[in-house]
Amino acid sequence: MPTTYKNGIYVVLDGNTVYRYLCHHGALSPLADTTVDEELISMLATNSSNYEYICDYIGTLSELEGGENFGIISEEQVIEVIDKALEVAAAIMENDDIMGELLYADILNTTNIPDDGTANFFLQLMNNVNDALKAPLYFRELLFRILHKCEQYDDVQKWFAECVLTETELFRRSYQMEYINHPIGSAEMRLSETYFFNRFDDYYAFMLLHFTQLGKPIRSCQCCGRFFVPKTKKSPCTVTE
Repeated sequence: MPTTYKNGIYVVLDGNTVYRYLCHHGALSPLADTTVDEELISMLATNSSNYEYICDYIGTLSELEGGENFGIISEEQVIEVIDKALEVAAAIMENDDIMGELLYADILNTTNIPDDGTANFFLQLMNNVNDALKAPLYFRELLFRILHKCEQYDDVQKWFAECVLTETELFRRSYQMEYINHPIGSAEMRLSETYFFNRFDDYYAFMLLHFTQLGKPIRSCQCCGRFFVPKTKKSPCTVTE
């Protein structure tokens, strides 16, 4: 792995298997191995209703006295918004390592902008924080829509061409990658591509694109609504490993 670690998630892929490493304030920790499809499915299975409420609450903390983009902004108000957002990310990390760390890293990155000496600087900071917080909600909606459409296709390649390729924003993203010697699934070292992520939507967009390369169909259970990758055409609601 790299000798200097940044806040975020380091990922090595081996087919459908995902090897993940979480870095928080320079400390690198391995996470349990997972699969590309399970990473997408488990994210969509998470109840986000409380998180939506939290985003709305922090949004109210960012409001100006005179309405949108109008009014006096104090440094104390900006600090409160940033601190509350980081507290939310830290709390999420206790139950969801990936989402919590990606939020934490994104919030820190979006607030690291040069101060131009104007009130617009404070406004931009708060807008950046709110955008980072809302990114998971927006991407969940996009991912749900794309995977739900897959159920309407017997031909996975046709689904990719008509439903995934049309989402041009997925292909405008860039991902940080470097080659490292890494023991994938064993003690044997081998040259591996390691990707780094510090944004929620970038991480899951990357997973979605790799899922499409696997050529697997995806369906949702009529009982619980959870997505799953069928093992057979009449598979029950189980997720493949």
